Amino acid sequence: MASDSQPIISQSLAGRLMKISAALALSAAICVALSMTVPISTADTSNRSSSGGSLEPLPTSRPALQPLLARMAGTVLIRPAAAQAAVKSDGTADRLLKKLKLQGIVQMGEEMVAYVQVEKEGVKTVRKGQMILDFAVDSIETGKVTLSLEGVVVVLDH
Repeated sequence: MASDSQPIISQSLAGRLMKISAALALSAAICVALSMTVPISTADTSNRSSSGGSLEPLPTSRPALQPLLARMAGTVLIRPAAAQAAVKSDGTADRLLKKLKLQGIVQMGEEMVAYVQVEKEGVKTVRKGQMILDFAVDSIETGKVTLSLEGVVVVLDH
């Protein structure tokens, strides 16, 4: 019984493949016919810009490139993106920030140290790179401490 159904499937598959190849052949014939009817412009457009004005020809001799290369030396041609991807705040950073109060900032040698009052915990001493509550201390500058929590950046100041 399985051998009777197998030729039916093969004939059905063969019929579908024939229809698909006929449709592809017809599509190819239409593309060829359309490509023959589209006019091709033979006008010289080598010295024209898209706005219709003429462009300066490229320098053909090597000495003409030297001034251009000298002007370009040291120039940043590709600038990295300065913007950071936006991070959606769920309000946690703002709630935690309300529990902190900047008491003072001092410089100890080369390092800045911040004294931060934490609600119900007292004054904590923090340095760049340390944690306070769930915040990472990103930077300490005169008068302000920059903190981050899961990509959300907040500033603690007086």
